[in-house]
Amino acid sequence: MSIDNNSLVIDLYKNHKCIHGDFIQTTQYNDNSEFIQKGKFYIKRPNKIRLELFSGNDQIVVYDGECINQYDISLNQLIIKRIDGCYFSFIFLDHNLNKILKVNKYEERDNCVLVSADFLNFDMGFREINLVLLDTFIHRISMVDVFDRVISIDFLNVEFDGLLSDSFFELILPDDVEIINM
Repeated sequence: MSIDNNSLVIDLYKNHKCIHGDFIQTTQYNDNSEFIQKGKFYIKRPNKIRLELFSGNDQIVVYDGECINQYDISLNQLIIKRIDGCYFSFIFLDHNLNKILKVNKYEERDNCVLVSADFLNFDMGFREINLVLLDTFIHRISMVDVFDRVISIDFLNVEFDGLLSDSFFELILPDDVEIINM
């Protein structure tokens, strides 16, 4: 595994049509409080991603190649964001890493690789990122945003190449849903 001109996420799953599993996202604030969200993720090539978040406000997030559609079940509200306006866009887009990151540390260990990098600009809302990569997928992403919050995402129970139909990546919404375009 090495860092090249492709996004690490894309590079790590390029040999798999589908990937799915669980994740835990922890946000640590400056006052040492934290917010934890748990969920499931599903990725199908090309350009289909679904996240199901459970904790507080249950949400379904679907990426269709152009927009992130974020449906908040309790608010009955759909927020549509163009991908280029989303601060997590580097996860979804096939970026040239050399244009967005300056890698400070790349260390290979027994069964993983540790990568530490700084974002070259703050357009995406983050200052630094640390990755723990296993031989098949990302195990952990930890990012520091411009407000010094630490957002960590741990990926668990990752499975490859299961069957996921395209309809699974479509949102079926109630008729009275409030739609917000951003």
